Amino acid sequence: MDVAEVLGIAKNVIYSLFQKVSEIYGVKEKMGALEMNMGMVSARKADISFQLEQEERRPGKKRKREVEMWMQSVGSLEEQVHELGRKVKERRFLSHLILDNQLSGLATQVEKLNEKGRHEAEQKL
Repeated sequence: MDVAEVLGIAKNVIYSLFQKVSEIYGVKEKMGALEMNMGMVSARKADISFQLEQEERRPGKKRKREVEMWMQSVGSLEEQVHELGRKVKERRFLSHLILDNQLSGLATQVEKLNEKGRHEAEQKL
């Protein structure tokens, strides 16, 4: 093996390592964005819950089952996002690559609940 081949191999190894390190920082950034989005959905849940409590004091007013299901889904996702955040903080290099897939899946679910929450706020009773 000549010097050029060794340098080529070393260059490829360093480049691959750099990509993996970048992915780890990407996971942390994605987790931060997910936590921020989840916070927005949680705030919407609290607002809707407060409005429901106010409206339910009126005779004949009762929350829709669909709204109740949405609120339960938000609660479940809050727990999942919190748990994933804990894992991202304590895991090391290779684990971050695995957590990236879970993070993407939860981000999609949070976004769907956020969209649905906009409609639930209008149709709560």
